[in-house]
Amino acid sequence: MPTDRLKFDTPGLLSHFPLTDKITVPRPIQRDAMRALAEGKWLQQLPTGTGKTALEYAAASYALSKLEPGETVVWIAPSRAVVAQIKEEHPDVRVVFGQHDHVCPWAHEGFEEEPKNPVQRHELPVLAANPDVPRVDEVPYMFHKNCPHYVDQKTGQVKDPSAVPCPYYQQTYEAKKGGGIVVMTMSAYTYIMLFGNKQDGDVYQTAYGRVPVLIVDEAHQWPDVIRYTLSYTISNYHVSQAIALLERIHAPEAPILRRFLEAMNEIAHSEDRQPDREYLLEGDQIEKLLEILDEIEPGIIEGERRRAAIEAGHLKMPTDFRAVRDLERLTRDLRRYGHTMRFGIPVKNDDDEVIRRPLNYTCSFFQIKKGRERVEYLLRLHCHYVAGLIIKRLAPPTTLCFSATIGQNADHFRYETGLRLQMHSAPSPFPATNRRIMVPCDVDDLSRKQDMSGKKKRRTLRAIANGCARLAEQDIRSLVLLVSNKEREQCIAFCEQAGLEVVTYNGHMPAKEAARLFKDGQGQVLIGCMAHYGTGLDLPDGLAGALWLLRPGYPDPESAVAQFEQQRYGKGAWVRTRARVVLQTLQALGRNIRSKDCKGVSLLMSEGFRELVFHNLPPELQAHGVYIGDRDLEECLGEAEDLLVD
Repeated sequence: MPTDRLKFDTPGLLSHFPLTDKITVPRPIQRDAMRALAEGKWLQQLPTGTGKTALEYAAASYALSKLEPGETVVWIAPSRAVVAQIKEEHPDVRVVFGQHDHVCPWAHEGFEEEPKNPVQRHELPVLAANPDVPRVDEVPYMFHKNCPHYVDQKTGQVKDPSAVPCPYYQQTYEAKKGGGIVVMTMSAYTYIMLFGNKQDGDVYQTAYGRVPVLIVDEAHQWPDVIRYTLSYTISNYHVSQAIALLERIHAPEAPILRRFLEAMNEIAHSEDRQPDREYLLEGDQIEKLLEILDEIEPGIIEGERRRAAIEAGHLKMPTDFRAVRDLERLTRDLRRYGHTMRFGIPVKNDDDEVIRRPLNYTCSFFQIKKGRERVEYLLRLHCHYVAGLIIKRLAPPTTLCFSATIGQNADHFRYETGLRLQMHSAPSPFPATNRRIMVPCDVDDLSRKQDMSGKKKRRTLRAIANGCARLAEQDIRSLVLLVSNKEREQCIAFCEQAGLEVVTYNGHMPAKEAARLFKDGQGQVLIGCMAHYGTGLDLPDGLAGALWLLRPGYPDPESAVAQFEQQRYGKGAWVRTRARVVLQTLQALGRNIRSKDCKGVSLLMSEGFRELVFHNLPPELQAHGVYIGDRDLEECLGEAEDLLVD
């Protein structure tokens, strides 16, 4: 089997470029990108609007033509929405969504052997839109193959021929036929490559065929998605629920898990800890938890013990399926907990000298108050250093990475991913005259050191609210991006005081739904945190002509991640943190400039942006007077009105 890197050539890429009725020839910027791929520049920075998806398809299709029968090109994206968009644009690709993205028809039928109202095929889209219908990942794996809707992964036959095929298992069966282009989320790909079955020790052999080629969309997000995918949260509530279930079926592991819970509570009360604040665990605390975990064998309720518990009536499918699934997850993840924890402890030699600092800041611990009385303890195991995993297990010999935001050089990307790829950076196709990026000369320094009391921040939030109100009088709508939820709540209050109609998310309104309402024309200002709206949100054609950023998104220096990086990297921690903040800011600046016809202004309301933004802008934006830093806020608002008011 070939393991060498493929070689691309421009004519071959052109022959596989997807042409449509509207796009009869590739654009010059796309031709330049294909020439760069042929030259071996496999890290491509292509701004929004350059036709990045079409280039990715051309590369995937060309690569597939060079592979052996049964080999697969995998194309990954950060979210399900992007995967669905790729499928819509290129119907010939096969997609793989996770269990959480598919409803379970059998659960909706109440796990009845002969349901009175069996699910019909036309009902599946309706059920998928209902958040109250259980998803496949909520149903214990032990139930899956007994399900009448189960699709045999070898034959494609439904267990009960009269039942609607399970949408999840039907999808996976289709994708497992081998060969072709398979599109999935970064998270799904991570699970498949790290935890899927391998043959003959070949790390690129999967249930979907051998994967010698990988195409990565929005590659700058890849390390963070892996970190999220491989990080775990253990709460005292869920451990207590697992213990209760184990005691109900008389499992001998219940006392061991109870000792683990006691150790969690002991750590929680070891110091005077503040609610909702992360605390980094010490090595001896981690070791104590590991000693207990090592006593628990994985697969606590597998096989005969599980069947016996069901037959004895200790477990009942209609009422206990979520509790059983939680226990399944807990027991499945025990080994992963231990693995992650061990990499959170420094390695020492016989002389007690540290020879390897922790790779993870796994094991931060904090408390969350629930109402007036209940306090929940959560143990979080954070994966941090993922470059080694990417190089050894996730990036096959031919890995092509595409992104709208890499930065002026690839140093940060290389450190985060471990991939040393040559970079091609395309200029923005949008007219520089259609945008302004402003740091008013009269804004405050909102850094923690310069604003300990928060007075300057409150004053700035009020100024943002008044500025949004002034622009709203000219029918200019605004997107306001904050760093913390507390800042978001303060901004909402100031905007409402200014008489603005605010759209935002809350406990009853998901962030995506709030954004949809704003896109549909509701409200004068959309308010959210960078984590929700700083990337992936498109507001073209004047939907939000003004973009406001309160301050750079530096982490709380007392947070677990900041403490860990300071311990691990020392002075180098600041360089890496700053690089992340620069990329986060550049991503946010593109929310309202999505095509050559878009006009937009960005108002950066902290002095801290001054040293971050200008020198990291693309050269074409530096040269055309897009950046403005010598005018006060009133003058900047006047400039915004001149640009945006027709």
